[in-house]
Amino acid sequence: MVQSGILHSAVTHGLGQRKANLPDHEIELYNKFVYAYQILFIITISLSKLSLLAFIIRLIPSPRNLLGSGILMGIIAVWGIATTFSIAFQCSLPRPWDTASTCRDIESIYYSAGIIDFLTDCAITVLPLLTLWNVQMERGPKNTVMAVFIVRIW
Repeated sequence: MVQSGILHSAVTHGLGQRKANLPDHEIELYNKFVYAYQILFIITISLSKLSLLAFIIRLIPSPRNLLGSGILMGIIAVWGIATTFSIAFQCSLPRPWDTASTCRDIESIYYSAGIIDFLTDCAITVLPLLTLWNVQMERGPKNTVMAVFIVRIW
């Protein structure tokens, strides 16, 4: 909810408008809100993925699933922390939200974070399917449970 509120504030202060049409004080507020939103976005995505993996572990407590989920949780935790710090310190202090100052290659940060986000999403989708494939149960309920995880792809 906080993340959504910050995004709304960014929209109120210029997100979606041309920077040339905004006064300087609005650009400053816009940059601060977008900066906070980006950090909270990564934290939110990481925690939601970890929560889903915890659910999968409770749902399918097989040794193979526990190992795969544990490894994936470690990867997501490291990715979340590294990406959060990369975004938090993307530009020089004391104004890390000011993209007009000296910044790291922001596009590289976003692309690498996006690729790892996509790959972990695929792994979270496939992991329970591999485990459920070998479960001996009727085809109808098994397909229903598998469909719940496949819906994540859309």
